Amino acid sequence: MYFQGRLPRSVNMYWRRFRVADIPIAEEHFKAWILDRWREKDDLLDFFAGNQHFPANISPANHGDRLDKDTDWIDTEVKPLQWFTWMQIFIPVTALTTIVVVVTKLVHVLLW
Repeated sequence: MYFQGRLPRSVNMYWRRFRVADIPIAEEHFKAWILDRWREKDDLLDFFAGNQHFPANISPANHGDRLDKDTDWIDTEVKPLQWFTWMQIFIPVTALTTIVVVVTKLVHVLLW
């Protein structure tokens, strides 16, 4: 989409943080924990498909089919300050890549 110059009308994201201390270390417990997160993701996608927004938060009380449809949610718009703001992401990466290529070719020429 971006390479064809077609920007999406909107992008919907659901952010959730986990304390590192709350993530189980034991393999079996971790497998169960990550499977529960995967199921929550599926429930969130189902909720989004039906409501066109994500719930404000989820907890064991409103997990799965019990996600509350009347829960408040945050709706915000994120816009770049200027049209060229996106270039601030790509210019440093492109400059670094160019420098690495030039230095590599220079070293190659000097060593041959």
